[in-house]
Amino acid sequence: CSRHDEALLAAGIANIALSSCGQPLPFWSRSCCSPCDLWCWGLADMRIVHVNLGPRASGVDGIRRAVHTLAEAQSARGDTVTIWDAEAINRPSITTLAPDVVHLHSVFRPAHVRLARQLDSARIPYVASPHSGLSEGSLARQSWRKAAWIALFDRRLLTRARAVLALSSVELADVQRIAPTARVALVPNLLP
Repeated sequence: CSRHDEALLAAGIANIALSSCGQPLPFWSRSCCSPCDLWCWGLADMRIVHVNLGPRASGVDGIRRAVHTLAEAQSARGDTVTIWDAEAINRPSITTLAPDVVHLHSVFRPAHVRLARQLDSARIPYVASPHSGLSEGSLARQSWRKAAWIALFDRRLLTRARAVLALSSVELADVQRIAPTARVALVPNLLP
């Protein structure tokens, strides 16, 4: 594996880092479902940026909690982790941080689309987690706006991501329906 491929294993699919060791996850395949313990790969000291640039967090923001829990686990493993969210002030440029991988959390976020374009230009790999944003229920709310947004922006973002991380087989199917050529990995949320 190249350093960037290792970064994707360590950061992009880090939800499975706390699971028991199984078969290595073939993240380069279109879809997969075998969790593995990334500690057995010995991948530490990665530079990871988690991005959750949506509206200001509320007290019940599950994505924010998931991002912080994942970042804490990665940091405890020895990675250098930065979180960009609505509360982060004076963020350095992504190229200044020189991350091994960037993890974009959620969909329908203009700042994520702009950042994904910058990452593509800088050849910095990114992974994306829809966090149920592509479910039938979510898409039913403001359906014409979301359909247009997907057609114009998010389908490309998902397709160009090194991996799209789905928390369930239902979410995996949702992603494949929206972006059929995206590389999707089934990664159950095993963090508390």
